Amino acid sequence: MSRLRGVARSSLTVAMMTVGIAGVKAQEPPSSARQEPQVTPLPPVTVEAQKEIPKKKAKAKSKPAKAVSAPNVPTAPQQSKSNSTQTETATGPVKGIVATRSATGTKTDTPLIETPQSVSVVTADRISQQAVTSLNQALAYTAGVMPAIWGLDTRFDWVSIRGFDAYQPGYFTDGLLARNNNTWAVVKVEPYAAERIEVLKGPPSVLYGQGNVGGMINVVSKRPLDEPFNEVQVRIGNNNRLETDFDFSGPATSDGKLLYRLTGVVVDTDTQMDFVDEKEMFIAPALTWKPEAGTTLTVLGQYRKDDTVPSPATYLPTPDSKVRPNLFVGEPDHDKFEREQWAVGYLFEHRLDSIWKVRQNLRYTSIDVDYKTVYGVGSSANGATLNRVAFRSDETADLFTVDNHAEAKFVTGSVQHTLLAGIDYQHNRYSIRSGSGAASPLDLSNPVYGTDFDEPAITTDAGTVLGQTGLYLQEQAKIAERLIVTLGGRYDWARTELDDRSDNDADQEKTDKAFTWRGALLYRDPSGLAPYYSYSESFFPQSASGELFEPETGQQHEVGVKYEIPGIRSLFGVAAFDIKRQNYLTYDPGDNYAAKATGEIHSQGIEFEGAADPLPGLEVLATYTWIPTFDITKSSDPSELGQRSPMVPEHTASFWMHYQLQDGAFKGLGFGSGVRYIGDNPGYLGTVTAPDVTLFDAAIDYEINDWRFAVNATNLTDEYVISCYSSCYLGETRKVIASIRRRW
Repeated sequence: MSRLRGVARSSLTVAMMTVGIAGVKAQEPPSSARQEPQVTPLPPVTVEAQKEIPKKKAKAKSKPAKAVSAPNVPTAPQQSKSNSTQTETATGPVKGIVATRSATGTKTDTPLIETPQSVSVVTADRISQQAVTSLNQALAYTAGVMPAIWGLDTRFDWVSIRGFDAYQPGYFTDGLLARNNNTWAVVKVEPYAAERIEVLKGPPSVLYGQGNVGGMINVVSKRPLDEPFNEVQVRIGNNNRLETDFDFSGPATSDGKLLYRLTGVVVDTDTQMDFVDEKEMFIAPALTWKPEAGTTLTVLGQYRKDDTVPSPATYLPTPDSKVRPNLFVGEPDHDKFEREQWAVGYLFEHRLDSIWKVRQNLRYTSIDVDYKTVYGVGSSANGATLNRVAFRSDETADLFTVDNHAEAKFVTGSVQHTLLAGIDYQHNRYSIRSGSGAASPLDLSNPVYGTDFDEPAITTDAGTVLGQTGLYLQEQAKIAERLIVTLGGRYDWARTELDDRSDNDADQEKTDKAFTWRGALLYRDPSGLAPYYSYSESFFPQSASGELFEPETGQQHEVGVKYEIPGIRSLFGVAAFDIKRQNYLTYDPGDNYAAKATGEIHSQGIEFEGAADPLPGLEVLATYTWIPTFDITKSSDPSELGQRSPMVPEHTASFWMHYQLQDGAFKGLGFGSGVRYIGDNPGYLGTVTAPDVTLFDAAIDYEINDWRFAVNATNLTDEYVISCYSSCYLGETRKVIASIRRRW
């Protein structure tokens, strides 16, 4: 044991020295200028496929049991071609749509059936099968997730988890947060570059620090492969879509110690809206170096440039009550949204001995946004014209984050231990120069563009620094091969610094401290059932209008059961959850709508999600979410009390099935079909309600030798998908994409 303590001390010392070199303070987020219609992560770098610990009966001993290393940890794992759970890793490729392992919920390579919290995994094969082009579309068949809550938007992917907007604090990539400041400098995800897109439902703070009570989205990057892999794909579609994708990987040296990967996407497309097009250029190089057994360094880079016109699809019936999904309410020669983002980082892992391994994951991200738009703020009394406002914003964001942790696997008696201890650090700097002003109204029946208006003057010139330092500890104890106890705790220091460059007297800074924890019990029955209970917490520092507030907090109780059908690659889960979000900002009408940290929402619901490969060539996926309670229980605005919080449908469901012929003259021919149901959901204070809608998707594909040909269609019947807050927004109309792909 003295040896273990010595190794632990040296590992944590190295981690703390690393953070000291990066050295900066910690803090949290303000809510800035959201000028749309006003509404007044580390997952380990797994380089080894670790097998389950063999089931052996513990020998009786008269002396106390000594800690011994888990006998299942290979130093040079053998990769087989089978798709068994032994060869799948938490960050590696998955054959098909059924993943069985993940690290997002525990930061260790853990079977999903042994993870005592709901986790959904969207695999790269599913992304390809459904011809996914955005994060919103990737998550459309995920329980508890509501994508595109603000309608079609070419700038961002707006997603809610268990009813809570996941926009803040941001999405994770490879377990590291790409923090946003509630403005427009936000990282956009490229789904083609993802090996997996994973959703952890419920508070993630015990491992990641400040976070959203509803959960988190973690994108696992494609990483270099140890065998040659080459792919080129061309996609064309309606709205003049033209897209080219490529993905090349394999050994860079004959000894296999240096691997490479290069992934890229180029897109040029119009959209359903007049004058709104979208241009994207994305490239992601990666290198993996394996100097010796048990040591791996993967360097990941990414560059993305977006050029689009910022106009969410607004639901505005014309005076004759016709809906125009192509209606553009901005100014074609004025509006623009240009984003340039790049990131570089690495994932390092080193095995110290048969028990301990250490990891350090680090990333630096830069974002530059140039944004100009004219948008609607309300129609005239007769509904014939739309009043408009002009807005501009120039923003930059520089994000640094590093996560260091040590993992130990050992056995004492009949208990298999996975111990995790870590320290992580963030330092994020933001700058914004923005302003708004009046613009000319728009005739909704006969829009005329190009009228003159003055460019808005800069009224906000501010900088923000958000930082965080966190210490965490987690134990996963598997007792007698059946009962799994998970217990973790974390202490955070989060610092916010506000710099009002137009008024030095308005500068503010604040440090918030928080302890969060998670406790869980799971029983893995030989029948394949795994009932569990978990409790978890979250915290999230907040600010608004240049003022700092106490952090919001959250708690979740979750009880559920997971199930794997013996002999069939499958995973099913049912979970009931009870969530409270506390101290979020509400606005007091009796005090000139001043922000106050008094809000509370109580959410209760049930989720079901199941995926299986029941027969050769057949893959099925089904989800259902019921959220009967999503009520505002505390607010500084009395009119909100007892109301259902907006944009949260009570019922959502989906079903997807794909079948590929396995033999005969048409071997390789596949068919896919899906249905998605979104229940009606009220807007703010129930003043407007979005109707329910049922959407149909389909696919037909054919694989022969190295080639794959496919046609995918979403929203086949071209239904209006509407979501409402105080205004309403249209989702994406029918989209058809034909693709040709070659792999060799």
